[in-house]
Amino acid sequence: MTVNQNSAPTPEELSQKIALNKTLHDELQYQIRQLKWSQLTVFKLNFTYIPTHYIAKYSPLRFIDVPKIRTITKFGDKVVLENSKYIHTVSGVRIWAYEKLVALLDLRLR
Repeated sequence: MTVNQNSAPTPEELSQKIALNKTLHDELQYQIRQLKWSQLTVFKLNFTYIPTHYIAKYSPLRFIDVPKIRTITKFGDKVVLENSKYIHTVSGVRIWAYEKLVALLDLRLR
C-alpha cells in the first residue's frame, strides 16, 4: 500500500485508509468507555469498602491476632484510597489523551 510521491493515491487506497481511521476511532471510543467504567467501579468500591472498613476497625475484629485481618483493619483504607487516586489519575490522563485523538480523527475523517 505504498503510494508513489508523484502520483495521487487510488480510490481503493483512500477507502482503505478511511476504514482504518474509522476502526481506530471506534477503538478509542471503546477505550474511553472502559476507562470511565473503571473510574465508576473504583468509586463504588470506595463507597462500599470504606464504611465497612471503619466498622471492622472499631469493632472487636481489630483485636484478632491474625496477620491479614490486622493488616486490613490497620491499613485497608489507606490502600484502597491510594489505589483510587492512582486509577483516577491514570485513567483521567488516558481519557483526556484519547478524547484529543478522537477529535483529531474526526477532523481527519471529515
